[in-house]
Amino acid sequence: MRHRVLLALIMLVAAGTVLAADTTVSIREGQFAPRRVRIKVGDTVTFRNDDDRDHRVQSDDFDSGNLKAGQSYDRRFTRKGTYPYRCARHPRETGSVVVE
Repeated sequence: MRHRVLLALIMLVAAGTVLAADTTVSIREGQFAPRRVRIKVGDTVTFRNDDDRDHRVQSDDFDSGNLKAGQSYDRRFTRKGTYPYRCARHPRETGSVVVE
């Protein structure tokens, strides 16, 4: 059974099919990097705090809660649109997710 699953995965990759298109946004040096990401419906964005201070990713549609250094928050986007976000602790830190 495991060999069949492995073979199916190899065939999908060989055909150019991407199984997952997850994206990571790093929070470091007081900014989001990258500030703007483009993804497809159903993809997940991971917001990872790579800074030495706490951050909180907040939008009208989601809220990470407090993220200490080294913590992360995953958000799956299920609808097309543009989702601007900011750090609730540091409002000048902004970014956006564009879901196509």
